[in-house]
Amino acid sequence: MTTSNSCKIIKITETQETKKFLEENSNLWVDFFGEKGWETVVIKQITQRKTGNLELPQLDFRTGKNITLRNLLSDKLYEQTHVYSLTPHTETERIILYLHGGAYIFGIEPSQIMFCDRLSSKLNATVIMPLYNLAPQGNYRDAYKLLHEVYGELQKKNIKNKPVCIVGDSSGGGLALGFVMDLKAKSKKLPDKMVLLSPWLDVTMSNPENARYEAKDLMLSRYGLIECGKMWAAGDDRTDYRISPINGSVSGLPSTLITVATAEIFYPDIQKLFQIYKENKQSCTLIEGQGLFHVFPIMSPIPEAIEVQKLIFDFIKE
Repeated sequence: MTTSNSCKIIKITETQETKKFLEENSNLWVDFFGEKGWETVVIKQITQRKTGNLELPQLDFRTGKNITLRNLLSDKLYEQTHVYSLTPHTETERIILYLHGGAYIFGIEPSQIMFCDRLSSKLNATVIMPLYNLAPQGNYRDAYKLLHEVYGELQKKNIKNKPVCIVGDSSGGGLALGFVMDLKAKSKKLPDKMVLLSPWLDVTMSNPENARYEAKDLMLSRYGLIECGKMWAAGDDRTDYRISPINGSVSGLPSTLITVATAEIFYPDIQKLFQIYKENKQSCTLIEGQGLFHVFPIMSPIPEAIEVQKLIFDFIKE
């Protein structure tokens, strides 16, 4: 562990078990989607989708079985948009707003739901999951309108002043950071903590280092990400911090934990964000998964994921 100002880096070593799994399944996503970069396969399909307002899936496509949750699930509609909540059976201690990833074109999927269920159980938390309207039928303006409404209601009802944490993975991590920046710009109450799992920070994908890391990435492609980012921006300036939060100010933001893998295309931009936190003397913990893959803490039941989840739980509880 290395520390600078209020920032620190925690490096997670790849286990032999995981290394063997990755070597044996290096073409897993390529084989499944037919070509490198799952976004390139689905762009044509999603443009024909009637709506970007999706519901919570009932089945785990990996097993074909129903998704089993430990906590109570409820649903509320905000103008045709589903906002789900997971609540423990006891009095909660904190509130978590979870923003799912999926390149702004895919809805929440089973591993993300199960991670939210663990957050709720391990942290005795109400976990709120807004299923924001997806691109191309929806865009960042729709998402921010929804999030300001959901977050405003959350804070209004939080009469016991329970700690609030915003968590996001991949595109949801970028959305989480941009949203907190927007809260600050509007002088609204900020969350107490923020957790960003492999956040997508720049939809223009203009970092010259991206090409080198794209070659290592098992899942994501620069081309597909750029196209998804264009749809999400809906004609607006893609460098706007609400779309690409790498361009926003981190000054005054809450204590933040970020996870990244060294074999993912977002690694250069996440490193850049960490340096920005350091330069601005903002509290930030960066967890690096050596040789691992995009959003590894929630995407696979590998030993490293379990280790990092414990660090995430501890961070939120601190």
